[in-house]
Amino acid sequence: MEWLILLLLVPVIITPVVVLYGFAGCSFHVPVPAEPEPPADPTNLRVTDIQADSVTLEWDYLNPPPDPVTFEIQRDGVALPPPSPPLTGTTQTDSGLEPETTYAYRVTAIRGSDNERSGPSNEVMATTLPWETVFTTAGILPNPSNGDSQANNCIVQRINGLARGGKFVRITLRGIVNETTVLTAVTVSKAVPAGSPQPYNSADAPKAVTFAGSSAVTLLNGEVKTSDKVKYDPPLVQGQDLLVAFNVGAGSGRILRRIVTGALAFIGNGLAEAAVMNRSAGYNTQSDRVYCIELIEVA
Repeated sequence: MEWLILLLLVPVIITPVVVLYGFAGCSFHVPVPAEPEPPADPTNLRVTDIQADSVTLEWDYLNPPPDPVTFEIQRDGVALPPPSPPLTGTTQTDSGLEPETTYAYRVTAIRGSDNERSGPSNEVMATTLPWETVFTTAGILPNPSNGDSQANNCIVQRINGLARGGKFVRITLRGIVNETTVLTAVTVSKAVPAGSPQPYNSADAPKAVTFAGSSAVTLLNGEVKTSDKVKYDPPLVQGQDLLVAFNVGAGSGRILRRIVTGALAFIGNGLAEAAVMNRSAGYNTQSDRVYCIELIEVA
């Protein structure tokens, strides 16, 4: 009986209270959790080292949130692939870059618990080390003026004493006017010591020199072509002697030849040994001659 009376009285008591509470300008509120603050922005991004193919960055992160963060590096506005394990330190080297090229960098922090991102750091610019000429025949006239017939031969050109070292080499070739020079292969390698019995042999495996990705190159009517870069790891050192070798196509026209004091060229008649490390005996030595090479650069 008491329960029945209580059930009848509850609406009579509660309804006026709710109505009066509403008239008093009050309302019920359900608490909403505050949005977490984003991670702090990385600051003071700076460049600490520059090479021909890499840039090393460092930045400050002095106010980390309770949860760990990782960092994302953007190069020229595009995020670099995340390293494995994720980058948690405040320094990183960006590798595989092109020499003599300018890049722009920013860094963003990412909180691990919810992937919330900070704003970007300040932007820094970095220009990788430039190409430098270590050998050139530019400005030296051909001799003879109509070039030299070397079809079906291997020419090994010895370049004595690089003016400086570097991780990369690229080679510029020039053809002879009114001729079509066809080189079926071009290589570069370190040379054996000058006093060796066969100074045209390579001290390491010859590296293919490509032109727009092709191992063969055709030079039309005095045309000039610059190779793709060739990487050396460990780098070449100052004073290193290089060999640049060409297989001249059987159907090639004449090839450019210049007189350069102290230069040495070696001719293998009927051979195709540009890519061979230890070449056949019997190459003919030609002093003070440089074939086809216009420029050698390192970076």
